[in-house]
Amino acid sequence: MNIIDSNTKTTLLLNNAWQPITTITARAAFLHLLKKNVTAIDKNSNVFHSLESWNNLADYFDDQPSIRSAKATWPIPTIIVVTSRFFKRPKKKKLSLAETAKIYEFTCQYCLNKFALKDLTIDHILPRSKGGQDVHENRTLSCQPCNTRKGSKYPFPNNEGKEVLVPNIPSLILNTNKIREEWINFLQIS
Repeated sequence: MNIIDSNTKTTLLLNNAWQPITTITARAAFLHLLKKNVTAIDKNSNVFHSLESWNNLADYFDDQPSIRSAKATWPIPTIIVVTSRFFKRPKKKKLSLAETAKIYEFTCQYCLNKFALKDLTIDHILPRSKGGQDVHENRTLSCQPCNTRKGSKYPFPNNEGKEVLVPNIPSLILNTNKIREEWINFLQIS
């Protein structure tokens, strides 16, 4: 087992149709299983409805994340399924600069060059000074020099003379650095 910080994102949360919702922290996964809001899935796809059955009967991965207190260690499930109405899908939010940069692969949409995150900004395609709103459909990724050069000009084409478009928001953004192998079938990636 692998002892981790309880605030580490360790667990893929699935809805009751077994579709991915998000990733959650070890602490949240532990508490939801304790409250019987979720069922846990072990490495052999067995389903466990309580923390007690999970702790006593589950087959764990070699690198199963675990949290520890002064007196005990608890293995944390890496996949859980919602069984109650505790989870409300978060309201649609604007993407952060880091999320936008990942979608655009850190490429300025005006000069089409790649940059480090610290050199990028979010630009409003239709400037706010001209009535543009601060919504996803009016936001794009820009390097700082291009954003300054663009100013409040509209339209402002990229270096290829094309209109700058807004990316599709992925249906699921996993805010985790590690995608576990057992998640892949649920995420439909390879």
